[in-house]
Amino acid sequence: MQLVQDASRALQSGNAAILLGSFDRRAYADYDGLREQVTALVRQRRISSSVAVRAVTGGPREWVVRVDWQLELTPRIDPGPVERRQERVQLRVSLRCERWRIAHLDPIDFFFAVVDD
Repeated sequence: MQLVQDASRALQSGNAAILLGSFDRRAYADYDGLREQVTALVRQRRISSSVAVRAVTGGPREWVVRVDWQLELTPRIDPGPVERRQERVQLRVSLRCERWRIAHLDPIDFFFAVVDD
């Protein structure tokens, strides 16, 4: 649960590197795509992020965590309307090299950058 809360705080502070450091690069299927999208989102928007853990199952070296995740996204340039996103997100968290890492996250598009028209 601490890993998920730390990821939320990193997103809110605009620190894509810390957020991405929570992921297991080797196990995460599209880590490069995730990195591109999260970096673009942090560059485009000021982010308010909160998570509420709803269920944790598994163990002892792998857990599935279901959280309600909320984002409020405000444009960095020319502040306009706030975009609100809310989603039930499922993460698979694995212990690798004595550190817990996110090995899978669904839906991933919840963290995609905003496409401006």
